Amino acid sequence: MLSINLNKFFKIDKITFILFILLFWLQYSFWFGKNGFCDYFFIYKTFIKIKKNNIKARINNKKILKEIEYINNNTLESIKGIALSKLGIIKKS
Repeated sequence: MLSINLNKFFKIDKITFILFILLFWLQYSFWFGKNGFCDYFFIYKTFIKIKKNNIKARINNKKILKEIEYINNNTLESIKGIALSKLGIIKKS
C-alpha cells in the first residue's frame, strides 16, 4: 500500500507561506484596491457614456450650425417659414 504522510504533504515552510500571502495581497490589490481593476472598469464605463454624449452633442451642434448658415443666407420669407414650421403652424408634408 501507498502510505501518504499528511504532515509532510501539508507542511509549508516560512518562505512559501510568505510568498503565498504576498501573492494573495497583490491579487487583492489588483482586483479590489485603489486604482484596481474594479475602479478601472467603472471609469471605463463612465468614459464610454461621456464619449457617446459628446458624439450626440457634436451631431446636434453641426445641425444647429447648418441651420444658422441657412438662416443667414436666405430671405426673410424663408426665415418666417422656418419659424412657423417650428411653432407647428405649418405642418411638414
